[in-house]
Amino acid sequence: MTALELQERKNWALDILQACNSEEAISYMESLARKLIKIEKAELKRPNCFTLEEVKEMLKETNRDKENGIYVSEQEMRDFFQSFR
Repeated sequence: MTALELQERKNWALDILQACNSEEAISYMESLARKLIKIEKAELKRPNCFTLEEVKEMLKETNRDKENGIYVSEQEMRDFFQSFR
């Protein structure tokens, strides 16, 4: 979604909110907003939530390590875990 599309959707949501004339409608919108904020905060707390830039940087670092011989082969890992059985 482009920034322009996002702004249009936000403007639409604001128009809907401003059109609410009853206490009941405003209370309902407040409830929805609180739920949305909780969901967004919960998503930020997830341990494996990375931006695309962060993932690209991690992949670059992994490739550098591989090129420099800093890694463990699959067979070495299998042998390591097998030693615990």
